[in-house]
Amino acid sequence: MKEEAWPWVQDAKAWDVLLWKSIALVSTNIVVVQPIALYLFVLLKNYDTSQTFAIEDIPSAATLFWQLLFCFYIEDFGFSTAHRLFHQPFFYKHVHKVHHTYTQAVGVSGTYTHPVEFVIGNVLPVGLPAIILGKRMHMVTFMIWTSFRILSTTNNHCGYDFPWIPWEILPFKGTPSYHDYHHSGGDFAGNFSGQTNVCDSLWGTNKKYLREYLNTQRAKYAKKKDL
Repeated sequence: MKEEAWPWVQDAKAWDVLLWKSIALVSTNIVVVQPIALYLFVLLKNYDTSQTFAIEDIPSAATLFWQLLFCFYIEDFGFSTAHRLFHQPFFYKHVHKVHHTYTQAVGVSGTYTHPVEFVIGNVLPVGLPAIILGKRMHMVTFMIWTSFRILSTTNNHCGYDFPWIPWEILPFKGTPSYHDYHHSGGDFAGNFSGQTNVCDSLWGTNKKYLREYLNTQRAKYAKKKDL
């Protein structure tokens, strides 16, 4: 998928500066901001856990499957809604513009976000399905889900459409090229959805991408046909 040069090839010095800024901010979000946010949530619940830890409640394969599928689509709705909100002029200028320092996505840019966006746009949507399911979700399921989401957001920002990614078979699945267009197409290019294109399709915010993508595919087909 990647056609332009990687940022470290385009400008090695600028990339070196951005990389260390990214490592610092991502580390702060994960090591400082996230624990504080999770502690405040537990505090609000009077130190009660949202999920069960009981061995006898470890989910069957069927339960694990439907709960992960539930998490996948509910989280995507939460993320897409928050992401679109952060593209409103005020929030974009003061919060989301940090993430759009990257005009072409790479793995580390997935959580290179302002701390406010990290909590509202990342932590909260990931935890939303678990909050809804409550004690019906086992902590094992939650750990699998969060691990999957980290891998998924890294993949979505990697710049490549790998054909062997197993979850790409899910209905309405978004792809790295889908999200890469969001980064490269300007500050308000559409494609706000994360793991799927469901919300964008409902909102009509991916029409420009689909039109350009289809035109590109037609051009490639016509070129092959002429050979």
